[in-house]
Amino acid sequence: MATSDANTPMRFTLIVSPDEDEEFRDDLARQLRRESEEIDGVVDASLVMGGPAPEGARNVGELVSIGQVALEVLPIAIPSVIALVQAWMLRDSNRSTRIKIGDTEVDIPVKMSPEQVQLFIEGLRGQGRSGNG
Repeated sequence: MATSDANTPMRFTLIVSPDEDEEFRDDLARQLRRESEEIDGVVDASLVMGGPAPEGARNVGELVSIGQVALEVLPIAIPSVIALVQAWMLRDSNRSTRIKIGDTEVDIPVKMSPEQVQLFIEGLRGQGRSGNG
């Protein structure tokens, strides 16, 4: 059973800078998605899309993301994804990220030790299992 868990992708959503305006969040989400796709073990990274861009925005008529990136990640790659998000947040003090699994949302801390990352991941896996059943 542990083998199938290790090969079963975990689905979750990264919510970027929830307190910022829509266009800024769209830009950040696109950047985070591009960087996430470069990690081995990320099966899928896609933007969660909303409605059309508001009038006056540079992409009028196009769909914009709602500042969220949906990820499907093999368990072995989760530490790399968390490390990417932490490094990404450290590049700019205005960046923050929440992770959503099922109906549960939690902030991703900017700094965690490897041990804390492991505990965080185990907690996420538990949330994912309880949210799916």
